[in-house]
Amino acid sequence: MKKILLLVLVAMLALSAAAVAESESYTIAVSLNGADEYRTQWLNEFTALCDAKGYEVISASAGSDASKQISDVESLLLQNPDIVVMHAYSADGAGPALDAIEAAGVPCVLFDFDVNADNYTTQIVDDQATYGEMQAQYIQQW
Repeated sequence: MKKILLLVLVAMLALSAAAVAESESYTIAVSLNGADEYRTQWLNEFTALCDAKGYEVISASAGSDASKQISDVESLLLQNPDIVVMHAYSADGAGPALDAIEAAGVPCVLFDFDVNADNYTTQIVDDQATYGEMQAQYIQQW
C-alpha cells in the first residue's frame, strides 16, 4: 500500500512540476521534515523521475526541527527554484516557511501532512483516519 501511495504521490508531484512553466528546464526545491527511510526513498524516486525529464532537484532535510525547516526553505529559495515541494515538520511551524515561499512568488506543493495555513498552491495528503478505520474493520472481520 505504501509503495503504491509513494508512486502515486511521485507521479502527481512530477505532473505538478511539469505545469510550472513552459520551458524545458526546472529547478525543484524539496524541503523534507526528516530523512527517515520512507522520505529518503521518496526523494530518490522523485529525483530519478525529475532527472529523466532534465529537471534539477535541490533538497534539504529539517531533521525533525521546525526552525531548521524554515532556514532550509529560505536557503532553497536563494537558489531560485521554479517550485517548492514541502513535507512540513509541524502543522503550526510551517507558517513562516510558507510565508517565505509566498513572498518569493514561488508555487508550493505540500504533501503528506496537513498544515494550519492556506498560503500554498496545492496540497496532496491522504486520509490517515480513514485508513485507520479500514484497518480496524479488517481486524474485526479477521
